[in-house]
Amino acid sequence: MQSTGPAAAPSAPPPGWYPDPWQVAPTRWWDGIAWTGFTTPTPKPVMGNPSRNPQYGFAGGSAAGAVSTNSRGGMSGGLAPGTTDSPVVARDDIRGGGMAILGFVGALALSLIGAQLSVFGGARALTVPNLVFGQFGLWTGLCMTAYIATHRHPGGTLADLGLRPPTRSEVGIGVAAGFAGIMAATRVESVLRSAFPDNGSSHLFVSGVPSYSLVLVVGLLACVGAPIVEELFFRGLVQTVLMRHLGTSPAIIVQAVLFGLAHFQLGMTFDQAAVRCGTVMVLGLINGCLRVNTGRLSAGIVAHATYNTIVTLISLVAISGMLR
Repeated sequence: MQSTGPAAAPSAPPPGWYPDPWQVAPTRWWDGIAWTGFTTPTPKPVMGNPSRNPQYGFAGGSAAGAVSTNSRGGMSGGLAPGTTDSPVVARDDIRGGGMAILGFVGALALSLIGAQLSVFGGARALTVPNLVFGQFGLWTGLCMTAYIATHRHPGGTLADLGLRPPTRSEVGIGVAAGFAGIMAATRVESVLRSAFPDNGSSHLFVSGVPSYSLVLVVGLLACVGAPIVEELFFRGLVQTVLMRHLGTSPAIIVQAVLFGLAHFQLGMTFDQAAVRCGTVMVLGLINGCLRVNTGRLSAGIVAHATYNTIVTLISLVAISGMLR
């Protein structure tokens, strides 16, 4: 994998890590002939646990101890080369603000198109078939955007956004954050319902009484698909790009707002949308903070799955009375 760049001189230096001529990263790998797509990310302290940063060593301009997160060489179990307890964090030099905006708008458009197609097919608004079609369109747009943003340069993968298997500590942090998110979201929902009363009709299945099989479909979407797809796009891509331009706190807030808006469903009234989207933003804020503090998406994915699992179980209990 090579990229265009300054041509090699007759007395070109030997292969090694040198200052990046494009100033995209601290160093870039020179293979002796041309600049490659392999770079080292800028080391960034992680709040509360600096030891989580992967360590990069340089000796005399050689590659001794230095491995780019793009190269993927020698990595196993999500750990940095030469370390035993420091998970590899996401890159912080990901670009593509315009792409992220277009991807978000496009994903919402695909979601609305999918939901409308289900209505044309006979499904009622705010029912599970309607949700499935809408989610398929939304996730397709989000996944495509994240894939294009990471693969437009040689060596890029979705792991650049922090998508890696969780460690034991991340599982524990994620589960705790998921429960904390439920408690916080419950309080926020109570306040929003007072400001935007909808007579209790904001339930997902307002247009009809679902079967258990349909409820199971929603549970699988919410507890398995959503945590991965939505964390990858909103915390992995959008927040990373926004942090480069707005700073940490504004980036977390903006991505949380977008995350909430993505949960709008065709057929909702304004009050229903305000309650649902506003409540979902709570999880977006919590997971945005997890992404900053861990440098990865793993804890946020676990928190997202925990949160949605609890919501699904609560919904099943509430719906069981409707199905009797």
